[in-house]
Amino acid sequence: MPYKGRFAGTGNLIDITDVIETKSRLQLLSQAVDQMDEMVRITDIEGNIIYANPATSKTTQYSEDEILGNSSKLFQSGKHSTEFYKKLWDTILSGDTYKNILINKKKDGTLFYDEKIISPLKNEKGNIRYFVSTSRDISDRIALEKELKQLATKDALTGIYNRYKINAKIEEEIKRADRYGEPFGLIMFDIDHFKKVNDTYGHDVGDYVLQELSRIILNNIRETDSFGRWGGEEFMLLLPYTSQEKIIEIAEKIRKTIQEHTFEDVKQITVSIGVTLYKKDEGISQLIKRVDTALYEAKSHGRNQVVSLFE
Repeated sequence: MPYKGRFAGTGNLIDITDVIETKSRLQLLSQAVDQMDEMVRITDIEGNIIYANPATSKTTQYSEDEILGNSSKLFQSGKHSTEFYKKLWDTILSGDTYKNILINKKKDGTLFYDEKIISPLKNEKGNIRYFVSTSRDISDRIALEKELKQLATKDALTGIYNRYKINAKIEEEIKRADRYGEPFGLIMFDIDHFKKVNDTYGHDVGDYVLQELSRIILNNIRETDSFGRWGGEEFMLLLPYTSQEKIIEIAEKIRKTIQEHTFEDVKQITVSIGVTLYKKDEGISQLIKRVDTALYEAKSHGRNQVVSLFE
């Protein structure tokens, strides 16, 4: 406006330094999230995806266009129940953070283990507006853990339980028997003259005999039974829900089946078998000592026979 022969004006001076700094921080945060190896997704209150970082596309094989606007159900594998997802939603809708490992599915149908954290984002009034999910594919780690677990519980030669695992199974069964009063028994057997097999035919044939015998037993026991290699040519079979008559019958069947089987090179082998039942409130050492004594008597009395000790 004219003022004393000149032009003048009025206005407000606004300091936008904070706005610029906030915008800069947001850009920095966005760049950091975009470069993360972990998957980051933001969904609305209905579970529709409104943001997904590049790692999400890289892991799941879906493009950004295929992900945005879609439901989080896009990644569901069908491996979890309705109740599983209900618990997830109940947790985050209550304002709590949800942590779990999910089995999700990629675009090509490949399943993967998704280690996930989902947190609610609230407005200034404390109402939930969005959910942010961070996760990573841990399939390789799970596979390694399974392999290590198998190495820790399985016999490397035969693939059946090792002594550590079968011993743990017996301890579990003792606890169950003491609590519910259900009987269980042990069958312990030993390959007769196994040293002669190794000396005559070599250790490769000896290994084959152990493997073949294990396969025979696995094909002749119940799903509820547990079978393991106790050591060398000794094996232990744990049978829940059994009786004196039944366990002796099973032991005799095992003895006859092995005796009648034709093994390559060796042709025929036999086994000596000890049998016992658990007695309430006894320790595992007493139980194993008794079945071991029964096995020793079977070998001492001529081998290729079943000896039972129940007292």
